[in-house]
Amino acid sequence: FCLVRRSRQETMVNDSRVSKHYTSAPNPHQPPQYDDEYNISHQQREEEKMSKKQQIQQQQYQNTPLQSECLSLLRSRQYRSCEIVASLELSSQLNSQRLLQRRVNKDVSNEEDRIRNNASLAVTLEILGDCAFHTAQHRRAVSYYRQAAMRRHLSSSSSTSSYNAASGGVLCVQSGEEANLRLKESRSLSHLGSVVEAASVLETVPGPFRTLALCSDLGDLYAASGRHSDAVNCYLDAVRWNPYALEAVEMLAILGAERGEVARAVEEGVKTRGRRQRQRRRNTVNGDAPADEEDEGSDTSAPLLPVQDIVLAHFASSRNQNASALTQFRKLADKFPNNVYLLLKIATLQLNSGDASGAEQTFARVRQIDEHNMDCMDQYAQLFQWRGALPELSLLSADLLDLDDKRPEAWVCLALFHQARNDNEKAIAFVEKAIALDQRHAFAHRLRGI
Repeated sequence: FCLVRRSRQETMVNDSRVSKHYTSAPNPHQPPQYDDEYNISHQQREEEKMSKKQQIQQQQYQNTPLQSECLSLLRSRQYRSCEIVASLELSSQLNSQRLLQRRVNKDVSNEEDRIRNNASLAVTLEILGDCAFHTAQHRRAVSYYRQAAMRRHLSSSSSTSSYNAASGGVLCVQSGEEANLRLKESRSLSHLGSVVEAASVLETVPGPFRTLALCSDLGDLYAASGRHSDAVNCYLDAVRWNPYALEAVEMLAILGAERGEVARAVEEGVKTRGRRQRQRRRNTVNGDAPADEEDEGSDTSAPLLPVQDIVLAHFASSRNQNASALTQFRKLADKFPNNVYLLLKIATLQLNSGDASGAEQTFARVRQIDEHNMDCMDQYAQLFQWRGALPELSLLSADLLDLDDKRPEAWVCLALFHQARNDNEKAIAFVEKAIALDQRHAFAHRLRGI
């Protein structure tokens, strides 16, 4: 009787366990409880599967001899030669893949060959995409990068069915190499003017694979398309990646982010960057693979620059607190004398404050320090126009055109010169050319409005 009763109790316990596993509503605040033996065996199977997959993938990143030659040509900027050699390598690889697909036996070696071939094809397609990008064939580059990303996805998936199931929608990036290909594809789309599509490509990259470059590019795309809150989040991620990403700090000030939030992101970035560098140094000592190239730098957790002071100065400037911003930038200029970046900020603030003579002196000092600088030189030209100094304005315009006629500042200077001579038709034409060269050049838009 005791044995029967005990058996019935065990049966009831097991039945309640099974019923609870399949019918109970899951608690969102607590993970579901499973049988310990099931957990252990399932975890072991997953670990064995991932271990085998990693062993296969460790062998896939060794470039072929022709791929190594292509990379050498690419580094030497021999893009046409690199493209020809890479296309020959691609033909050979595709032929080998066709022979592989004719095999009937679906054994482990076949799976290893499939993963290795897809990874190798991804390298060749990426090289072809880089050649197309550097020769301004951006539509072609997009096609190559997409094919390379597909191959990377196949090489990181356990089977082709996982890719086919996702091919109808948006693929989720599964590796750092695939994320880098998405970044390159997005940059090619940006050159084609497809800002929204470029942003949507980067949105497929999940958080663990988002690098500083990806966060910064996505922030720029969001800012260009008017999605300012999303841009702020991306720039904050960029600052957390690297607190010395000062362009992201400046954009955060322009977009009206909370200063305290930016300061916290900078502080977090300094701490996490120091931890990453220490971990990278330990990995190097232990003989492990080094971290990503973006982690290279000092291994100190103390800031190497007064980034918080720079944040304070930028936020004061963006809020039109010119006196406070001037004070902050002058303090920084005392620490870093004759710095062109800081002097240009001071000159712009002097100009906005109505101190034309002080701004002209500061701009002249910048020209003495670096005569090849073009940043803000159109604002310097406006000071010449205001006081009717046409010879100086003409000389500055000629110098800027000689430096780089693809920059908008040179054409804005020419527009100011012709405006001073009351030749409004030429002035408008040169302003339009400046805007065509850079749609985001605010001074050219402001001058056209005048």
